[in-house]
Amino acid sequence: MIFKRPHSAIFIFGLSFLLVRNLPLCFLMPIWSHGDEIGHLDYIMKLNRWQLPNPREQIETSLFLFHRANWDGRVLSTSRQHSIKKINDMGLARFSYEAHHPPLPYLILSFVRSILLLKKLPLALQVKIIRTICLLVFAFGLSIIYISLRRNKINNKVFYVPLGIIPLLAQDMFFSINTDVFSFLFASLAVAGLIIINKYEFSKKGWLLLAMGIILCLWTKASNVTLIAWPIFAMALLKRKTLKTLKYSILTFISVIILSIPWYIYNYLRFSNFLIDKSLPYPLISPKGISLESLNEFWLAFMRTLFRGEFFWKGGYFDPISGTLNPLL
Repeated sequence: MIFKRPHSAIFIFGLSFLLVRNLPLCFLMPIWSHGDEIGHLDYIMKLNRWQLPNPREQIETSLFLFHRANWDGRVLSTSRQHSIKKINDMGLARFSYEAHHPPLPYLILSFVRSILLLKKLPLALQVKIIRTICLLVFAFGLSIIYISLRRNKINNKVFYVPLGIIPLLAQDMFFSINTDVFSFLFASLAVAGLIIINKYEFSKKGWLLLAMGIILCLWTKASNVTLIAWPIFAMALLKRKTLKTLKYSILTFISVIILSIPWYIYNYLRFSNFLIDKSLPYPLISPKGISLESLNEFWLAFMRTLFRGEFFWKGGYFDPISGTLNPLL
């Protein structure tokens, strides 16, 4: 039966590949070997203490002690020397540097961790379980898009192909504590809304899903701001354009702005910037300018991240071969 429905086969393949490849990595990858896990976990731990973090505060003491005990210099260097002795040795990582981000995904993960605390699980195991939850969140987003396509009887295989391709990307967000998976989940809700609107342009459910998905995305990460344009795109792409659809589009756009902006106003009141606290010692990297060398470096870094993710292992990328073909593997 599954081979008579290739669109279903594409989704099942993608979902299976996503889980089979990345679930073991949630448990096997070294602590802090990718992304900003320590900053994300600090945010979660502060919420567990009913405290909204401030970027100028230091990370949780228990988290620093855990980090010092589990620090592995091979993750980012070939040295085995233990250089983390006191919290000031950690540079930017000693601060709650992710605290400028909206709290929604951290609230969800803090609820998960509160359950783990009831079981008194070791912090190392908590990290691995929360990684797994993040992976499942992404899988849920894929499922939302698939179910929306099926329920609206969209049988063109072109719309299902991304469900099989996206899981092939070796992104570190699949097996790390991060908020990007929630951006994907909530954007999937917005996509579900677009699918409904495409078929029933006056569907209040479709426009509501579109608005809700975008609002939740903006309560997840500021970089999702480009999604604000989706209601306008939805209106532009509809075959029939009426005053009623124009009204729905404008109301959706306005509601997204009004319901998304409070957190960014709060940030501005805290540190005179809508997005970030510039007083932190963020590492500054001088631009190299445009040259053949810089373009080549950008291309290799982009391809490595796109196709293989940031697989740090024993001091470097997990590279099966060396050379310019490496990022394609």
